[in-house]
Amino acid sequence: MNIFNKTLLIFFLFLIVCNNNSNKKNMLDVESIKINKNWKFSEKNKNNWLAAKVPGCIHTDLLRNSIIENPFFRDNENKLKWISEKDWEYSCDFILPDEIFNKKNINIIFHGLDTYAQVYLNNNIILNADNMFRQWNINAKQYLKKGKNNLKIIFSSVSEKEKEFQLKSEIKFPCGQRSFTRKAAYHYGWDWAPEILGCGIWKPVEIIAWNKTKINNVFFSSEIKNKNTAVINAEYNISSDEKTKIELSIKNINNNTIVFNKEIILQKGENNFSVKFQINNPKLWQVHNIGEPYLYSFETIVKEKSKLLEKKINKIGIRKIELIRDKDEYGETFYFKLNDNPIFMKGANYVPQDVFLSRVLPEKYEKLIQTAVDENINMLRVWGGGIYENDIFYDLCDKYGILIWQDFMFANTLFPDTDNFIENIKSEAKENIIRLRNHPCIALWCGNNEIDEAWHNWGWHRNYSTADSIRLWENYKNIFHKILPDILKKYHKNIAYVSSSPTFGRGDKRSLYQGDSHYWGVWHDKKDFDTFFNNTPRFMSEFGFQALPDIKTINYFTNPEDKYFDSKVMLSHQKHRIGNKLIKEYLLKYYNWPQKFEHQVYLTQLLQAEGIKMGIEAHRRAKPYCMGSLYWQFNDCWPVSSWSSVDYFYRHKALHFFAKKAFKNLLISPIIKNNKLNIAVINDNLNSCSANLIIEVLNFNSKNLLSKSLKVKIDANSVKNFNYDISGFVKNKNKTLVYLKLIDNQNNILADNILYFNKPKNLILKKIKPDLKINKTEFGYELDLYSDYLLKNINIIIADYDVDLSDNYFDLLPGNHKKIKIFTDKNIKNKIKIYSLADIYVD
Repeated sequence: MNIFNKTLLIFFLFLIVCNNNSNKKNMLDVESIKINKNWKFSEKNKNNWLAAKVPGCIHTDLLRNSIIENPFFRDNENKLKWISEKDWEYSCDFILPDEIFNKKNINIIFHGLDTYAQVYLNNNIILNADNMFRQWNINAKQYLKKGKNNLKIIFSSVSEKEKEFQLKSEIKFPCGQRSFTRKAAYHYGWDWAPEILGCGIWKPVEIIAWNKTKINNVFFSSEIKNKNTAVINAEYNISSDEKTKIELSIKNINNNTIVFNKEIILQKGENNFSVKFQINNPKLWQVHNIGEPYLYSFETIVKEKSKLLEKKINKIGIRKIELIRDKDEYGETFYFKLNDNPIFMKGANYVPQDVFLSRVLPEKYEKLIQTAVDENINMLRVWGGGIYENDIFYDLCDKYGILIWQDFMFANTLFPDTDNFIENIKSEAKENIIRLRNHPCIALWCGNNEIDEAWHNWGWHRNYSTADSIRLWENYKNIFHKILPDILKKYHKNIAYVSSSPTFGRGDKRSLYQGDSHYWGVWHDKKDFDTFFNNTPRFMSEFGFQALPDIKTINYFTNPEDKYFDSKVMLSHQKHRIGNKLIKEYLLKYYNWPQKFEHQVYLTQLLQAEGIKMGIEAHRRAKPYCMGSLYWQFNDCWPVSSWSSVDYFYRHKALHFFAKKAFKNLLISPIIKNNKLNIAVINDNLNSCSANLIIEVLNFNSKNLLSKSLKVKIDANSVKNFNYDISGFVKNKNKTLVYLKLIDNQNNILADNILYFNKPKNLILKKIKPDLKINKTEFGYELDLYSDYLLKNINIIIADYDVDLSDNYFDLLPGNHKKIKIFTDKNIKNKIKIYSLADIYVD
C-alpha cells in the first residue's frame, strides 16, 4: 500500500471514530422501551394460556380468542357475569437490550392496572396494585437479569375483594361495595352503561432506564404582564444519584431560540427548583370560538459536561383562566373569564368512549374532539364516574381550543376513611394533577359528582345512625373540602376548585341563584320543555333528554326480530329503569306515534333535539345571569339509548345538528312572551355586530304575510332583546311560522331561527318530496334541495356508509334552496334517501 492510500485509510478511520464518539455524545442517557408484546393470559392456576393484547382487558382478550361472544350484541352482557367472579393472570417474557440493562437505574412503570393486581418480576413480588387511576413506578434493577425475564400479573376478582372489605367494614355505603374500589364507577353500570366489571393491563407497561439524572416532571405556568410580555415559570423535579453540576437549557421550538440557559447544582436525591424566562409579544391561548388556541413548544435539554442526558418537550398555552364567584343582587355569580374576558361556556358532559378503554384509539379521540369543535362546543366536563382521560384527549383539547371541567373520579357514593384508602386517593390525586397541569385546556377541578346533593337531598343521611352519619360526613369534608384542594394548591396553584357538582341539589332554591346546577325537572320530573325558561341557573352543568341511537347502530346489536320499541333486546340497551316509558310519554305530547320502528327512532331524536335546543336557548338568553350550558351527555360508551348527541359509533343524532346551531356565537332566539314576539339576539363574539334583523311571517306554502327589516347593533359579548307585535298576521297557527335571520351588508346569513305556533303533531304538513340536485365536489357531494311547501325536519340517510353531513334534520322553508355538504370519498349518489316529518305519519 503506497503512502497516499495509507494516509487516506487513516483519515477515513479517524472520521469513523469521530462519528461514533459524536453519536455516543448525543445519545440520551435516559432511555425507555414498551413491554407490550408477547403477553398471554389464563384463568388463575388453570394454565390454559392464550394470546393477550396489551394494553387491553380480560373481556377483549376472551373475545379475541373466541371464548365469548360480542358483549354488546343483543343481551350478551347478561351472560358474562362469570368473568368478574374469577381471578386472571397475565404473563410476558422479555429480553432487555444491553443499552437498557447496563444502566444504573431501571424502573418499570405500569401506566394503568385495573384494578387489584399482584405483580411478579422473575418470581419476585414487586407490587400490590389497588387503584385503576394510578401509575405504578417500581425500581426493578435488582430483580432484572440478562437474557429472558418474566413479568406475571395476577388480577383478583373485584367483586370478591369488595366482599372481603365489606366484612371488615362497620358501614355499608349508599351505592354498595364499589365504594371500596378505586375503579371507574360506570363499569358497575349506570343509567346509560352496562355492568361489565373487567380487569387487565389497560394502559402501557414501560421500562425506563438512566445512569445518573432524570427529569421526573416539569410544570410551566405563565403570568401575562401586559400585551407585550408574559413571564413563564418552569418548576422542575429532577432526580440525581449524586451531587453534580448540569447545564439546563430551554428552547422555544416555535422560533428555534434558547430562552433559558444556566448551570445548576443538583444534590443527591430529588431536586425541586424553578426558573423563569420571558416571552415577548405572547400569543394567547383562546377557546376556538373566540380566537386561536395557540400553543408554545418548550424543549428542556439537560447536559453534563457537554454530554446530552435528556430532552423533554412540553406544549403549553399562555392564558389566564378564572372562575368568578362574586356576590351580587341575585345570589352569587358562577362564570369563567379567559384572558380577562367573560366567556359563555357551551358544551356537554363527556363520558369514556368505550366500556373497554384500550379500544379507544387515537383516531377515535380525534374524531370525537373534531365533532365537538364542529358542534361549536367550547367546554367539556369530564364526568367523575369515568376516568382521568388519556393524554391524547387533553392534547387534542389544547390543540382545538376546548376547555375542560375536570372532575376527580368520585361519583354518587361515599367512601371509607381508613388510612390505606385515604393515602391511596392522595397519591391518585397528586399523580393526575401533575400529569394534567400543563394543559391550558384545564379550567377547573371539581371534587365529585352529586355526592353533596345526594347526602342533603336524596335522604342518604337518614339511612345511618347519628354516629355513623357524623363519621361519614366528616370523612366527606376531609376528602373534598381539605385533602383535594390542599393537593391542588401544592401542585396546581391558581386553578379553580369546587368541591361538588352541583353546588346545591334539586329542590334547593339556591341552585337557581348561585353555583352550578343539575336540572332534571325535564326528564325525571316529567316537566315540559318550556320549563327551562323558568328554571335558569347561573351555570347549567347538567340537563338532558334521551333518544335512541342511529338505526345503523341499532342494526349492529339486534336481530330483525328485536327491532321494536320495547323488545327485550332494545330494553337491554336502555339502562334507565323507565327510560322508554318517559320517551314515549314526552313524544306523544309533541308528535303522533308512527308505526315503523325506523320512524320511531327518528322521532325520539327529534324530540331530544327540540328539547335540548330549548334548554340551550333559555340559558343563552339569560346571559350574563347564566354563563354556561353543558348538556348531558356528549357521547356513549356502548350502543345504547341515552342522552348523547353522538352515539357509540360516532354517528350524529339530531341533537348534534340542533346544538351546533344553538351554540353558534351569534344566535337568534324567538319566543312568544306577553302575546308578543320576543327576539333575543345573543352575541358571544368579543366584537360588536351591526346587521339587519329580518322578521318574516310565512304560511307553509311560501306566502309572505309580513316582512320587516331592522338595523341592529349587538354589543360585544352581550344580549339584546326586541319585541314585535305579529298577532294580526297569524290567522292559522297550524300552518304559519316566523322566520328570523341576521344578515350582513352582503346578505350573508349570520344567524337564523324558526318559530312555530303549535306542536309539530298539529301542524298542517304535506307528504311531498323536495326537488333534489346532486353535485360531485372535491369534498364529496353537495345536495341542493328545494320545495314550494314547508318540509319539516328533513332527514338525509346514506345507506351502507357512514358520512359526515354539514346539516341534517333541518326545516326546508317554502320557496328556499338549502345546500348540504356530504363529506365522503365513497360513491354514494345512489345511496341517498330523504324523508321529512310528514312522510312518517301523513296518509
